[in-house]
This record gives sequence, C-alpha cells and structure tokens, in this order.
Amino acid sequence: MQRSHGFTYVGLLIAVALMGIGLAAIGEVWSTAVKRERERELLFIGGEFRQAIGRYYEGSPGVKQYPRKLEDLLEDKRFPVIKRYLRRVYLDPMTGKPDWGLLLQGDQILGVYSQSKDKPLKNANFQLAEAYFVDSNAYSDWRFVYAPFGAASAGQAALAADTQLARAGAPNFNNGGATLMQPGASSSPAGPAPMVGMTQEPWVCNAARANDFRACASATTSQTKQDCEQAVTQRYNACMSAAAGGTQ
Repeated sequence: MQRSHGFTYVGLLIAVALMGIGLAAIGEVWSTAVKRERERELLFIGGEFRQAIGRYYEGSPGVKQYPRKLEDLLEDKRFPVIKRYLRRVYLDPMTGKPDWGLLLQGDQILGVYSQSKDKPLKNANFQLAEAYFVDSNAYSDWRFVYAPFGAASAGQAALAADTQLARAGAPNFNNGGATLMQPGASSSPAGPAPMVGMTQEPWVCNAARANDFRACASATTSQTKQDCEQAVTQRYNACMSAAAGGTQ
C-alpha cells in the first residue's frame, strides 16, 4: 500500500512537471507571437509618421520645413485652412506610450524611433525603405526618417538636402536607396566612400552597409563584387567599433 502511494506521488510530481514545461512552452510561443505583432505595428506606425512628415515637408508654403513637434502633423496651421497628415499621435507599440524618440535637425523633426532597447525578433526581409533595419540590436535602431526626393543616390551626394541629412546622421531612401557617403563622393563597383563627419551609431552603420551592398550589386565581375563586399564588411566593422567607443 505504501509503495503504491509512493508511485502515485512520484507520478503526480512528473505530471505536474510536464504540465509546467508545457505551459512554459505555450507562454513562450504566445509571447513571441505578441512581440511579432507589435513589430508589425511598429513598422506600420513608423511608416505613417515618415509619410506624414514627408507630406508636411513637401507641402510647405515657401521654404520647405520639417515639423517642429509631432502635433504639427495633426494640425498644420501654416495655411488658411488647417491641413491634417495624421489622425493622432500614435502610441509606440513597444512601450505602450507616446514617448517617441525624435531625430532632430536643429528644432525640426526628420523622423521618429521607438525608445525600446529590446532586441527585435525580425532581422531580415524588410521593405526597401527599412532595408537598413537588418540585424539591428534594438528597436531604437529602427529609424523612420523622411528624406526629400532627389537627394543623392548612386554617386551623387552633393545636394543640399543630402548634406543636411548627413549632418543629422539620417539616411536617404529615395530614388535608389540610402546614401551615407561624404558629400561629393562617388560610388563605384569598388565600393562607396567611407562615412565621415557623422555621429557613429549602430543604426547608421546598418544603413550604410545596406546602401553599400546595393552599390556592390552593380559590379561587372564576380571578383569585383567580392572585393566590394569585403570592403563594405571592413567599413561596417570599423563603424560598429566606433559606435562601441573604439576608433574608426
């Protein structure tokens, strides 16, 4: 009788342990699903902010300007009839608060980003405008920036708009992709010029790498393409070293 009770007790412990493992696994799957859904929300909302900032900028009466606060996107009072580019200032799905980080040039807002330092689950297969989000270390590296159409691409980085973006550490995503090169530098199959005069942050390094690899795709031979990609990797490693506090 005692032996039977002992086996029953051990069996009960095993069942409880297995149930605990199963519930933990279910919880992990649920947590991952929730996080992926929030990532999709962040990409959508970030894109909405970028589009709204672009409409505000491109629709400027006279000299083009970016908004000075996010509320300007709700009510653009620069016109006799108020224009609206967003219905509301969205909450950051990663923090649940409207505590967006702002990418500023002076007192003007070029873009927004989540202030969450959590590591993203999604690390590939982004749209072109978010190509530099690949392998980001934190959601705060996902920067939703608007760059004026016609800013530099594929070897032309001398336009004023691109110079402004370079000073702000912001990539350009129009007319062919990001350009984070020195103004006036040209792109070639051997690889674009290294970044200079910019704040080195991981997201900037990722943006430059994405653009550089696109430039490498124009190489005429496999060997030239390989050399280009090796040069890009070296620049990326140097950039990340600088971002971590090393020297470039």
